[in-house]
Amino acid sequence: MIIRYVAVLILSAICSALVYVITLDQAEYIPYLIISGIMLTCYSIFELPLQLFLNRKPRRFNFKYLLIYTVFSFIAWLIMAVLFGPYNPIGSILASYKIYLFSVLFALIFWLWDSILVQKVTG
Repeated sequence: MIIRYVAVLILSAICSALVYVITLDQAEYIPYLIISGIMLTCYSIFELPLQLFLNRKPRRFNFKYLLIYTVFSFIAWLIMAVLFGPYNPIGSILASYKIYLFSVLFALIFWLWDSILVQKVTG
């Protein structure tokens, strides 16, 4: 079961980095590896504990889980934006569509891999 959790983290990080690189037109090899590492770290810190908590009552493709992952993804993006963009006021960060786009997309990616590899069918 641990292998499935690791697979969800790695596949989510790779897919999210690919989406990020394509969206921002930065299709270079080195930034892709760096972004994948950053994504893996963020998923490990923010989404893995949540995933373990939600798996106490596993449900495949549960939209409630997607909503929860999206909220935590938004919180993670907000924290990262504040930490790595200290000169940007919080209002301008929240006014950017990218924080919302990436929050939803990255939560969706994680939710899909989690539902496919870890969650059980309810019945």
